Amino acid sequence: MLKNILLSGGSFATKMILQIGVFVYFANVLSIDKFGLLSYAFTLFWFVSNLSDYGYRTKIVKDISQNNINQTSALIISDTIKLVLSICLIFLYLLYAFIRNTDYNEVLFVFGYMISGLFLSLSNGRYAIFQAKSDFGKELKINILAIVLYCFSVFIIIIYNISFIYLALVFICYSLVQLMLSSAMLNVKILYFSVDTKLIRHNLISATPYALLVIANVVFASLDTIMLEFYTDLSSVAIYQVFVRINTGFMLFFNVMYTVLLPRFSQEVKDGSYDKIKAINKIVILIASSMIIVYQSFDEFIVNTLFGSNYNEIISFSFAVSVICLIKYSLWFSNELILVCSDNQKERVKAYCYGMLLTVFLFIVIIPFWGWEGAIYCSLIGTLIIGFIYTYFVKFKLAITLYDVKDVVTVIMTVLYIVVTTLFW
Repeated sequence: MLKNILLSGGSFATKMILQIGVFVYFANVLSIDKFGLLSYAFTLFWFVSNLSDYGYRTKIVKDISQNNINQTSALIISDTIKLVLSICLIFLYLLYAFIRNTDYNEVLFVFGYMISGLFLSLSNGRYAIFQAKSDFGKELKINILAIVLYCFSVFIIIIYNISFIYLALVFICYSLVQLMLSSAMLNVKILYFSVDTKLIRHNLISATPYALLVIANVVFASLDTIMLEFYTDLSSVAIYQVFVRINTGFMLFFNVMYTVLLPRFSQEVKDGSYDKIKAINKIVILIASSMIIVYQSFDEFIVNTLFGSNYNEIISFSFAVSVICLIKYSLWFSNELILVCSDNQKERVKAYCYGMLLTVFLFIVIIPFWGWEGAIYCSLIGTLIIGFIYTYFVKFKLAITLYDVKDVVTVIMTVLYIVVTTLFW
């Protein structure tokens, strides 16, 4: 398992270079409005890549791990669904841009990122097959090569002072390379498409529990940025995205462990063995607490070093970053994995949707008046609600207790440290 963690960690580390490292660079060299546009385009890229996925990255791993389907059949279904959904989403954006009379260059820039979202969504179907086979090394190799090519291309744009708009073309190539290489390594086509409407309709229905959670996640994670662009300006988007990128950095270990442990949890839950899951949960909470203590102690230095003085306003919200991290690691991680692996996807969806609906309501009410500061508080409240509901379902619906006194003490001490450093540091 350690080897898989290291390999998967390498894959996520290369993605962090893109999501944090490259963003850190652009936050320092671009004007705040251009960085806001880049952040907005990347949000819509993420919106397309995740919403069009329709939950198939998780579903493919689960189905192939349990020998319920072969890889070609899985890709035929998932590729068709992803292509159709992506086209619909891109059309809706173009219609929105037309109605708002958005600048042509801005539309072209965002359009390029949304096309990249389709390519990455298709790639994720191939990565899911690697994950199901515990073959994490191939995904790592692809990600390393793609990010090297991306960084080299960005370097060329900077050196020769090429138009900022060409970053979208570079991103298209970055995503397309991943799709081509992952398809080649699996010896499958770059794109499958089925005209069997009965088959697609059947699989849309069967994937709906997974899809609902993905839709809720996408809305929860991107509606704030979209609303900020609509109600405020690109500079507010830029400041808020610094908050988002810091959270993304905190979630590196979460995503690595989630990817690696999904097949393992499936087997443990199937066997009715939860001792190993409890031990892993304890380690996850300790690691989260350690990360939070470091960040709370050096938040000003971290923000100034990475993003520059233009974004100093975000330092006063360090407590929100830390609390969200603590909630996700202590209340989300193991509880969510258990719900996925125990065929309680509906409960997982309910929990997420309850929190998402509350958060969306708060976004609608608060963002028009309080901008990015209000969006941060909304995200914090929604994250907490979802975590409590996850814990409730696992504790009272499945009668599984993941926490002991030591875990509770660790969480309480971490919260106290956050409070003390926020008020008196």
